[in-house]
Amino acid sequence: MTADDLFTGLTTRLEALDTLAAPPLTRDMAVARLKRVLHDPVRRIEVTDMVHGEADKIVTHVADQARFPVYIPQNVPPAYDVALTSMRTESDTLLHLLATGVFHDDGTHNRVWLGVIQRLMAARGRIDGTSNDSLDAYRHYPAVLATWVAGIAAIASQREHFLADLLTEPTWRPQFNDRTPRPAADVLRPMWLLEASWLNQLPRWGEPTRWLYPASHLLRLDGREPVRALLPDDDAYAAACDRLECLASYVAVDAAREPSRHVPWMGEFILDGRSDGDGNGLAAQIAREIEEGWPMLAAFDKDVERAIKAAEDTMEFIREHGRGW
Repeated sequence: MTADDLFTGLTTRLEALDTLAAPPLTRDMAVARLKRVLHDPVRRIEVTDMVHGEADKIVTHVADQARFPVYIPQNVPPAYDVALTSMRTESDTLLHLLATGVFHDDGTHNRVWLGVIQRLMAARGRIDGTSNDSLDAYRHYPAVLATWVAGIAAIASQREHFLADLLTEPTWRPQFNDRTPRPAADVLRPMWLLEASWLNQLPRWGEPTRWLYPASHLLRLDGREPVRALLPDDDAYAAACDRLECLASYVAVDAAREPSRHVPWMGEFILDGRSDGDGNGLAAQIAREIEEGWPMLAAFDKDVERAIKAAEDTMEFIREHGRGW
């Protein structure tokens, strides 16, 4: 055996022992480790194990119905606040890994990031017994948070072709009625997953608030820190959030089969100067980008006319409902 063989083999065995003996990684250590291994073709399995391991912790966490009851007979907002805070805290390391990984990836690990969303969507499993629809739906909060952070990272890194996959490839099958698998953009509409009246009464605000789109507001707050290193400027972050909501709206409207689900991701992207009452705001601006070669076109089976129709339907919904939704 040559010296090169000896020391290469020794290093590999020491790294394996170090991985087996390592205590749980802190968030920043995990991010630093991901940066080291992300572009090393020899360590692709390590990336998968690290990221999916964090996702599996969250799945186990959310599946605990003693911690996250699906039926609370009274005084919901305080318990709701505790549950959402717990989900966000448990998801912290994974959100930072997703932000770093999606932003710096060259596409090699796309299946890993998509697999995370698939696992988190599956965490909202079958319920037996009494349940409240809104308390069943909130079990998808880690999934929508992960989609939000990964989507912002994709926009920040100009990888909107991956955003198209992120919003369409992970699917979830409802427990009742039409059990056909639905894509992430259709399933994870924030205003359908999180009860607006409860959000506006969360104890964290100090007193009841009047956010017009409280689910959108909460996601912007909870999703800020994981992408701060990528988008340190708050205005740039807000613009990326607006764009994500608008693009997700196009995809959700297109993906919905029932007329009742032809609803955008109604959120703060339509407020203030972002969109006027005639729909000549962000939704109309982005619609003008749609042409052959548009990065998001894969979400519409590369059909330009279909993408334009989804954008027009989104604008029509905003004109009709706007701030009154």
